[in-house]
Amino acid sequence: MQGLKTLTAKMHSMFSLQVIFSSQSARPLQWLMAVWISLALMGNALAQSSTSKVDLQSEGQRQLSTLKVKQTLWIDESRQLDFESTRIQEFKSFNPFERLTIGGKVAWLRLHIENAEAAAGPLLLELIPPHLGDVTLYAPVSQSPPVWKFRKLDSEELITKIKLGNASTGDDFYLKIESRNNTAIIAFLGFREELSIHDNKLAVVLTFIGTLALIGLLLVVWRAINHFSWMSVLVCLALVSSQIQSWLAMGYAYTILGLPLEVGMVLVTPNIIANFAISGAVLVLIACVIFPNQKWLRGLWLWSILHLCFFLYAFYEPSTASNLSMKVWLVGPIVLGICLIIAAIKEPNSLQLFSSKLAFALLLGTSVILVLMALKSGGVMGSISDELTTNLFINNIFTRVQQLLVILVLSTVIFESIQANHLIKLSGELQKSKESC
Repeated sequence: MQGLKTLTAKMHSMFSLQVIFSSQSARPLQWLMAVWISLALMGNALAQSSTSKVDLQSEGQRQLSTLKVKQTLWIDESRQLDFESTRIQEFKSFNPFERLTIGGKVAWLRLHIENAEAAAGPLLLELIPPHLGDVTLYAPVSQSPPVWKFRKLDSEELITKIKLGNASTGDDFYLKIESRNNTAIIAFLGFREELSIHDNKLAVVLTFIGTLALIGLLLVVWRAINHFSWMSVLVCLALVSSQIQSWLAMGYAYTILGLPLEVGMVLVTPNIIANFAISGAVLVLIACVIFPNQKWLRGLWLWSILHLCFFLYAFYEPSTASNLSMKVWLVGPIVLGICLIIAAIKEPNSLQLFSSKLAFALLLGTSVILVLMALKSGGVMGSISDELTTNLFINNIFTRVQQLLVILVLSTVIFESIQANHLIKLSGELQKSKESC
């Protein structure tokens, strides 16, 4: 009996020290994360304000162009049709921000010049991402009779600007894209001055996002050094992986770091699947911490394990790995949401604390959002988007950054609070056990 009392006292002392250390170490992180989130919100406003100023300056310096381009897409799954046969196919509108299932197929992008009355000088084209694969440009020489010239674009053109030449209303330009990867196709057309303004606006936004990611990474590394947790490791990986994806997609990895375009084509799909694996691991780890007594929730780790398998397979067959990954990514949030509801019914006591309730609500909301995003990206065409503009592209970037921000809040401040509260609860139970002995 005396030995049991001694053991209980030692355990209580140990957990009391852990509670004190965890609570004290979590407070600085919470304050730092609050400052980081404030910087994110202020930086978001400043970045958008800066892009607006670029618009105003450009309006003062030049007359706005009335160039209007309609972008449509057709997928040749047989890979057999020639240019003349392709031209008569039914091209459809598409969402350029969604990843299209074009890996292993031939995608034809048609750029129809609807209005070029104010056109002055040759047209330029910028493709995002630049690692599309083999791209062939078909440009009109004359409309009556229709005569075309074509050439395969080299790596330098793909990572910088593609010269289309002079264009008039009614002209059509075609891009034949042969890619091994499922990818978005974002094409910006304009004259040299317009694309220069476009690049400046993107540089402002992406510099802010990169700086914010670096600050967040330093905070999480500092936290991992002072109080190691697997969550800190996952957040570090998420920040690094998201920046790799951004630099590959925007072309900075090629223009600034000098990465060969062929290497980027190999890395892009594994990196995207790695993002899925890390995000899924973060959500599953939080679910397991909210409901510590529901050991069966650990089976959800299969979600991330499958993505790790797809990650390795993507180096060999990226399009197939991407398709499988998207199917699992669609099913995963649905299963997670159902499991969370079942766990809440079985263990309602775990949701007594506000931090647990908040994490539970955010997890359910995140699951719904992920399902909607997966459904939106699941089709070949996705959903039809508005006319592609730089501002629309920037708003899409900020939307994705906000989603990353929610995951970081879930995985740092709330995660730390839940862990500290569980330790406090366990320490209280040991104290009661000590008194009863």
